[in-house]
Amino acid sequence: MKCQFTLLFVVSIGTGTSTFSQTVTIGKQEWMTKNLDVSTFSNGDPIPEAKTNGEWELASKNKQPAWCYYNNDSQYGTKYGKLYNWYAVTDARGLAPLGYHIPSDEEWTILSDYLGGTLIAGKKMKGSYGWKDYNGNEYGNGTNECGFNGLPSGNRYGDGSFSSYPGDYGYWWSSSEFNTDLGKCRSLYFYYDRLSEHNYPKEKGFSVRCLEGFLSPIIPDDGGFEEFAVPPPPQDDDGSEDGDGDFSTPDILIEASFYDHDEIQTVVEQEADFPGGFNEMVKFLNDNLDYPKEAIDSAIRGRVVVRFVVEKTGYITNVFIDTPLVGCKACDREVVRVISKMPAWIPGKNGGKVVRTWVTLPIKFDTE
Repeated sequence: MKCQFTLLFVVSIGTGTSTFSQTVTIGKQEWMTKNLDVSTFSNGDPIPEAKTNGEWELASKNKQPAWCYYNNDSQYGTKYGKLYNWYAVTDARGLAPLGYHIPSDEEWTILSDYLGGTLIAGKKMKGSYGWKDYNGNEYGNGTNECGFNGLPSGNRYGDGSFSSYPGDYGYWWSSSEFNTDLGKCRSLYFYYDRLSEHNYPKEKGFSVRCLEGFLSPIIPDDGGFEEFAVPPPPQDDDGSEDGDGDFSTPDILIEASFYDHDEIQTVVEQEADFPGGFNEMVKFLNDNLDYPKEAIDSAIRGRVVVRFVVEKTGYITNVFIDTPLVGCKACDREVVRVISKMPAWIPGKNGGKVVRTWVTLPIKFDTE
């Protein structure tokens, strides 16, 4: 059954200060090999930098996001990345760059289990240099045999003060909450070979390490979309779509966001585009996207979020459902089917050179 839908389109350009090209596969997970070092959320909003003890403490009291360099010294940023409070980690605007997410406590457990358990995982994760004891002597380096490259980046306390120096331990937030006051995190310590688990106050400043994988994009509700009306398909005299009997014509709302996903820090100057432009994409979706009969019969409504890559050749790869429509696997399959049969796109460009581009299409099925 063919569908009538309205397509809403918004373009977004990644503006984080840093992304990382280096990842390592550990088991079935793909981890960044460096700590996060961004000063903007994934939607482009700035994350406040807390340079003084008072600024950090105030952000904590107000439960507002904040970041800093260790000891407020940018020279530490290149090696250790930034420190973030819990409120930055869990902000709905997204701290992780597109294509990555902050690992949950369960995902940290998957990592440690793969490396043999918490008692020995730490040695395999710690970097092979840079670890020191309390006297500043090199001690407790790891093997880094898994490639995680964990470094002792220190931390910041709720009152704004810092640990004595980076060198003896490193802490990493998870995205999991223990309770309203405490967030879950993991740590590596110069004296131990273990990967330790903790529940610490949310105002602390810890490092962040990202996992490859995707979260649903933040869709603004401020009327900021550009709307395009699409004519309905032909109908029989009884008001149903041509050749489809008595079914009424459902609506599908499609919202699209295009993001740069270059391997190095960059701003995409020319976004990837469907051949022939926006209206041609609307036509393609109208001609090819069917609303599954089982969803219509059961009055299933909701959103399917699909993601795919427009490669430098323009071909579409890595099509997958990021957020399925609960109770309607047929809807998920239909979205993947149609996206997968799209013709090659015009690839995105940066500095006149083509780049790989991530495309996100949240598709809302509505039977009313």
